[in-house]
Amino acid sequence: MGNAAKQSALLDQLKSLAANDDPVCRLTAAQVCLMAGELNHAYPLVASLKSPEGVACKIQTLLALARLDLAKLELKTLQKSHEESIVAELCSVYVNLASGASAAMN
Repeated sequence: MGNAAKQSALLDQLKSLAANDDPVCRLTAAQVCLMAGELNHAYPLVASLKSPEGVACKIQTLLALARLDLAKLELKTLQKSHEESIVAELCSVYVNLASGASAAMN
């Protein structure tokens, strides 16, 4: 079995594990999908997560999908509910970096 086939099989197993409603499984699966470049599979895994870490992964996924507008909305929601958290601050940096890159391209 080649590397691509092994990776595909592992991603399939991971997606089936994440099919339950365990937020830790969903978050872990989304991170692996992001690292594997499976962006369209990563977002549905974190779309319903409300924890700061889940929203951070959602923002990371949206930025990878070039959806800066949606990432900014998620950041505002995160900042309202967890304004003092380190996770919110890090997400703010990610979004601001992406905004600067986007503005520079225009």
